[in-house]
Amino acid sequence: MLDLLRRKAQSPYLQGTVLMIIVVFVFWGVGGNNSGARSAIATVNDQAITVQEYQEAFNQIVEQYRNQFGGSLPDGFIEAFNMKQQVLNELIQKALLQQGGEEMGIFISDMEVQKAIQSMPIFQNNGVFDALRYKEVLKGSRLTPTKFEAGTRSDLMVSKVIQRLQSFSQVLPGEIEDRYAYENSEIRVDYAVFQGSSFISQVEVSEEKLAEFFEKDKTNYKTEPQVKIKYISFPVKDEMEQITIDAADMASYYEQNKAQFTSPEGAQSLDEAKDRIEITLKRQEALNRSFEKANKAYEMIILAGSLAKFAETGEISLSETDFFLRKSPPEALATNHTVVNTAFHLQKGELSSLIETPQGYSILFVEDVKNPEVPPLEEVKAAVTKDFTDAEAKSLARAAAEEALKAAREGSSFTEAINAAGQTLKESPYFSRTNRAANALPPELIAQSLGLTSEKPYPENIFESEGSFYVFRFKELKEPGQEIQQDKEAFETQMLQAKQAEVLDAWLDHLMKQGQVTINEKLMN
Repeated sequence: MLDLLRRKAQSPYLQGTVLMIIVVFVFWGVGGNNSGARSAIATVNDQAITVQEYQEAFNQIVEQYRNQFGGSLPDGFIEAFNMKQQVLNELIQKALLQQGGEEMGIFISDMEVQKAIQSMPIFQNNGVFDALRYKEVLKGSRLTPTKFEAGTRSDLMVSKVIQRLQSFSQVLPGEIEDRYAYENSEIRVDYAVFQGSSFISQVEVSEEKLAEFFEKDKTNYKTEPQVKIKYISFPVKDEMEQITIDAADMASYYEQNKAQFTSPEGAQSLDEAKDRIEITLKRQEALNRSFEKANKAYEMIILAGSLAKFAETGEISLSETDFFLRKSPPEALATNHTVVNTAFHLQKGELSSLIETPQGYSILFVEDVKNPEVPPLEEVKAAVTKDFTDAEAKSLARAAAEEALKAAREGSSFTEAINAAGQTLKESPYFSRTNRAANALPPELIAQSLGLTSEKPYPENIFESEGSFYVFRFKELKEPGQEIQQDKEAFETQMLQAKQAEVLDAWLDHLMKQGQVTINEKLMN
């Protein structure tokens, strides 16, 4: 809760406000009123946060998330969001708020606690507080009235402290207009895009330069590994064609798996589901037969001494391939990714174990392997030439962009600097801090552009995005018009809420730095 309010307090007004609050708390002092227990998971100015408190808070937040995810959390969810530390942080912040409230003289009366509890819908019957229902609900939650009322008092204290802190926040005259103008003033820029493709004709290619380029990056041209295999397959589809399923077996399967044939639209009858059941039972039986045949063949291969010798018996049909790449296997193996991947994990002369695939079972033998190697330059000269040309053209584009920006920053006409580089000057549409989506320029370039002004029209450096180089300058600023009157109330509310969050966060940061917070890391695990 409180971590969601974290913001940076940067305005002079806000810093002054926070300083005023800090003076109040330095005057009153912030100290705990409970002695910390050694078994506490944390102590905040000697106030103990017990393991039980922590566990209850942790279980509560986990249960809330579990309900949101339909009963179970995704694997690693708690660790990914560091939920243990988040829960402890909130308990620490709550303790600081309570202590600060007490030192400020904020008091929660018994009447306030009573009214708060009586207003809770869970304890009401037809809109009226029901004492019997109150006791039954607490009993069901394993809470005593004393403990629940103490927790309610604590929550009321935190709420009052937050309200008191928020009262320090206000939106000063002129701030709304200034902030609205800052967020909604629109600018546009002139820009040019320098791309390598425009400079390819300027690249000089020579044998010496290609050789030097290839030598520096020759690992980029290393060949991919290739394998040559022999294999035998035991397809499920061949077995399925020979299997017949009788009606009794289908009826038995239907009775044992009725849930599979029920949908929101209703349940399928046996007659409606029999085709699906027949295919399922045939496949199950076919898989068993394929496995038995493959397993028997594997034993015979071992006894024969090799796959090739076993194939000489004529009991199997042996398939062979030429050398192939992982990404382009022979047509017969194009959809059999398991066999292909297995082939590239074995060494030359190695026999696989039984390989189960969606198609059935296979056994393969790696006859030969071509390991990756760097080929001679002449074999990859076309690829090297293209890469060299692209790299050089990109360097020329960068240099031309930097030169154009330098010339403009030193006083030359921006238009002339761009034209001299042989590029086309373009004009962006208007954009603002709150409206950037309609612009085709890269988001990071737009963010940089928003910092430019008529007094400082150029960025310090060119901007690069996806291999293109941008040179740009501030062109025009358009202030927001009368629409501010329509948005003023909502914008003022947003500003006030932001300031309130910033004040609360800054105050908590101060208390954390000035107070003594100790965490028992052993109990966190």
